[in-house]
Amino acid sequence: LPTGNGRARGGTGLPIRCLVLTPTRELALQVEESIRTYGAERRVRSTTIYGGVGFNPQVRALRGGPEIVVATPGRLLDHATQGTIDLRSIEILVLDEADRMLDMGFIRDIRRILALLPTHRQNLLFSATFSNEIRELAGTLLNDPAYVQIARRNAPIELVRQVVYPVDRERKRELLSHLIRSGRIDRALVFTRTKHGANRLAQQLERDGIAAAAIHGNKSQGQRVRGAGGLQGRARGHPGRHRDRRSRSRHRRSATRGQLRAPDGRVGLRAPDRPNRARRNGRRRGVAGLRR
Repeated sequence: LPTGNGRARGGTGLPIRCLVLTPTRELALQVEESIRTYGAERRVRSTTIYGGVGFNPQVRALRGGPEIVVATPGRLLDHATQGTIDLRSIEILVLDEADRMLDMGFIRDIRRILALLPTHRQNLLFSATFSNEIRELAGTLLNDPAYVQIARRNAPIELVRQVVYPVDRERKRELLSHLIRSGRIDRALVFTRTKHGANRLAQQLERDGIAAAAIHGNKSQGQRVRGAGGLQGRARGHPGRHRDRRSRSRHRRSATRGQLRAPDGRVGLRAPDRPNRARRNGRRRGVAGLRR
């Protein structure tokens, strides 16, 4: 973004030129961290806006005059309703992880946000998968867009080994514990269908002597960061690795990839709800499914 003093300002005096929408707070933090890294040589300010933390510190950050705001839809609308942010000077809108936005039911919030933006702006939409729903969203948001596709549409990742273990429903946790104890999995993200299921599985793994933490939307931001940080800290070669194997059980709607580094595997305790799920979950090391 080229800098300059002649850019438009909103009614609050905030020179916000670029708005990045993300589905989760963790991804918002990751994106903003990347902005700071890439813009280290430029005097461009940025900040994050997301729920689960205090409102007033974000107000103070907005008053500081950021040019780039990375936000989750719900908290952004809270600020817009309170009049603590003015989006009329936005020149660039970015929708990151657009497929996740749809999965998590943010389409109404997105349309409300679009109504607050200038008509003339540049729109960018990024999605790990490109379903018909995403094509429809792109058609409503973008004007004669250019498509950039880095792989075949929804093609499986060739470097990822995918394994399915047929197992009775009541023995899924037992099999998972065995895979971790036997060394087949050292660190893992485990996806459950519900938040309650994530809590229950984490407790069961703890009783099996496996350090685990549940990460989902009902947890505070601090709890989510600490849980993700525990997994990140057990990298290969870390002292005590064999004494304290770690598994992280998380609800699939709580995307924490901004806080995690290369788990050995990702485990789904149920069959994927759509063919794209394996592609999204398997972009790193490996995927296993425990199918009843």
